[in-house]
Amino acid sequence: MPSAQSWDSVVASFRAIAGAHAFYAPMSAAVEQLAASEQARELFPVKSAQSIRLFRHEQYEVTDEEVQLSWEGAEFVVRYWGGADRSRAWMKRGPDVQILLQTAFDQVRWFVGEQQS
Repeated sequence: MPSAQSWDSVVASFRAIAGAHAFYAPMSAAVEQLAASEQARELFPVKSAQSIRLFRHEQYEVTDEEVQLSWEGAEFVVRYWGGADRSRAWMKRGPDVQILLQTAFDQVRWFVGEQQS
């Protein structure tokens, strides 16, 4: 079973990408912000090319629920896959990563009943 990566390693990786390609600076900043958030302690990141995959457990299966964040064009894209057959899926796009992630977490009910900052 694959394991998530540490937030430190994911942040460092995105800093390196942004250092080499300024296009990815917004993604790097978003990952740093997410890593510093209250939710980070309950999210388990996996860097995938130029995106970050978020799981609810340190060890995950590819069929587990997943929220993915990427920077495409000039906007952030959040994708969700849920269920063993991946039949529950959706995508949202926009310029504000905080709003997109908050909407995603609310929709998938990952932090229901918890105070979010």
